[in-house]
Amino acid sequence: MSEFSVRTARVADRAALLRLSRCLAEFHDQQGSGGAPVAEPVVRQLLRALVLNRSCTVLVAEIDGRVVGCASTRLVLSPLRRILAQVSGGARVAHVDVLVVEDGHRGRGIGTSLLDAVCRWARDRGARNVDLQVHEFNSSAAALYEREGWCTTGRTMTRALGPG
Repeated sequence: MSEFSVRTARVADRAALLRLSRCLAEFHDQQGSGGAPVAEPVVRQLLRALVLNRSCTVLVAEIDGRVVGCASTRLVLSPLRRILAQVSGGARVAHVDVLVVEDGHRGRGIGTSLLDAVCRWARDRGARNVDLQVHEFNSSAAALYEREGWCTTGRTMTRALGPG
């Protein structure tokens, strides 16, 4: 089994990020989630955040020079957290927007390493919590998060609206 490393993404990783975003979109399409991310805008957003915004990071995992996973994270103050920040002196949370590991490379600790790197990045910037959302159909991802000590704190529900 090849060793992998985690590093900050570079603009030169655009093609690899696009490939991974397409994998994520295909997975959502296969599950019929109706909420599949569109790969090209996701990659543009990731690269824009990487270049322009210090409150965001994009990390990649690579094996032998090939990017096989990525995670993007941003620091946020939600409306409730803004109120809490006034009381607690500026508590922040980091939110994982994207976490994907390419098929064939799952189960090797890559997702765990990306999550660990996300948590270090967030802690270094003063965040007290890191959160993420996982779709109900993505039981393998939910199992990974639970194994790594993440817990469910809420539930997002969606209702599809038909035409007219």
